[in-house]
Amino acid sequence: VMYNLTSSFSLRKSSFLTLSSLNVKLYNLVIIPILMAVASNIKIFTPMSPVPFTMQTFIVFLTLFNTDKLTSFLSFSIYLISGFSNLPFFASARGAAIIFSPSFGFIVGFLASSFFANNIKEFSTKLKYILRNILNDLFIIFIIYFFGYLNLLRFMDYKSAFIMGILPFVLFDFFKLIASKIVSYFWNKNIISGF
Repeated sequence: VMYNLTSSFSLRKSSFLTLSSLNVKLYNLVIIPILMAVASNIKIFTPMSPVPFTMQTFIVFLTLFNTDKLTSFLSFSIYLISGFSNLPFFASARGAAIIFSPSFGFIVGFLASSFFANNIKEFSTKLKYILRNILNDLFIIFIIYFFGYLNLLRFMDYKSAFIMGILPFVLFDFFKLIASKIVSYFWNKNIISGF
């Protein structure tokens, strides 16, 4: 009898922990798309590019660095679906019109990055960690730029797509990457609460 009671308690405890983890993910599935939407509306259009400067990649970096792949993928999917539903979630267009926007490839890149990025949460000064972290970060940026670049080829030649659609954003995204690393460091040190 004692064994059965213990097993039953353990089962309930395990279910509670699973449900608790699910609640955290559900919370992320609400807050991350909203943050993406807010970040997309912090935008600057310039003559140098058909793609606006936004803070979206900052939120993407934070999400990839602080959640698991499934949560990242579902969060970005909900953001995309919400935008398609005509909510003001996109920087360049409303609803399904975003498909015909120069920015669309970058949004697809956000979604794709959740498949390929390794969620590295530990912080260390060891060379092995630093190199792995740098390679992971560069790969995330490459995936986003790759899909963005492919989409831009619908509107311009390959050279213009690089000069107008990629080059202006490299330095800006580098600073956002560094900022997201700093914020992630404090999150993981429990100095401030995180995802």
